Amino acid sequence: MTNEEIKEYITTLAPAATFDETGEWLNIMVTGEELKPLMIALRNGKMQMNYLFCLTCVDFKTHLTMVYQKRF
Repeated sequence: MTNEEIKEYITTLAPAATFDETGEWLNIMVTGEELKPLMIALRNGKMQMNYLFCLTCVDFKTHLTMVYQKRF
């Protein structure tokens, strides 16, 4: 899938998702409420993302951000 196709699919699952393509990978930002349903849909849906590559947390002093890297 291209990044555009991935973004379209993610938007159907999490309409409030935002995207950042400034780095090496497509980054998808979702709210905490959207995260679990989105992760389940990515694992069980048409993308079959069944491998969590990396999990980390970034402390921005004002908030924490969880970073999930999934592979399929």
